[in-house]
Amino acid sequence: MAEVMKSFTESQDKRIGSLIDKIGNRDHSNMRGQIYSIIESPTFDLYTIEQRIKAKKVICEDVKNMEIFLRMGELERQTMMFMVVNDKL
Repeated sequence: MAEVMKSFTESQDKRIGSLIDKIGNRDHSNMRGQIYSIIESPTFDLYTIEQRIKAKKVICEDVKNMEIFLRMGELERQTMMFMVVNDKL
């Protein structure tokens, strides 16, 4: 009986962990969408398409970078964008 309970618990833990990961990814996709909208705004018109793509990739590859970028003011975002484009971040 103990083995059956152990097996059941382990299988449920894996399923719950997978579900939590999926829920977390949905939250990140919302953040990515916000970042894409900001970088595509007229504020960043001076950057080329390639530079914008690079910035989106670098900023969105880490949740901490996304959170920081979203909480920044316009000047800080411009500075972060400059740092990403010039490989300083």
